[in-house]
Amino acid sequence: MKRNILIVFTGGTFSMMIDKETGGAIPRYSGMELLHKIPEAKKLANLTCYDFGKYPGPHMTPKLMLKLSKKIRELIKEKKYAGVVVTHGTDTLEETAYLLDLTIDTDIPIVVIGSMKNSSEPDWDGPRNLTDAIRVCLSSNCRNLGTLVCLNSQINAASEVTKTHTDELDT
Repeated sequence: MKRNILIVFTGGTFSMMIDKETGGAIPRYSGMELLHKIPEAKKLANLTCYDFGKYPGPHMTPKLMLKLSKKIRELIKEKKYAGVVVTHGTDTLEETAYLLDLTIDTDIPIVVIGSMKNSSEPDWDGPRNLTDAIRVCLSSNCRNLGTLVCLNSQINAASEVTKTHTDELDT
């Protein structure tokens, strides 16, 4: 039987696509729209989608981070999820992940992911990061570890991550 995973979508490059008029990446997709683009994610677990917003990474302020933490605490109160995946812009991902680690007391994995490439690009890394994060949530080895960050098939503690390059996947 598949277990339940909560996916909280906050925006970032993960939810962006190239605007044909401006040539720039813009927030576009809701959580459900993104899940339809990543069918392999649904094969791993029963997914519940919560749209927190479509914020580009630099727009995620400390006030929004605290609001996100509060919302996640409310959503996991019922204890029906094996884990939580939070999609996030990479510009402020480390700050949000660390804040969630400090403010959410739970034994289930909270896994923050991002994407260095948007959904218009052929090498969009969002699907892999999402499916990797779901697998982390389902692993009994990842319980009681606090908030984790999963990018480029690597798992790190929230307190140990730093974005060092704006374009490289291995950052």
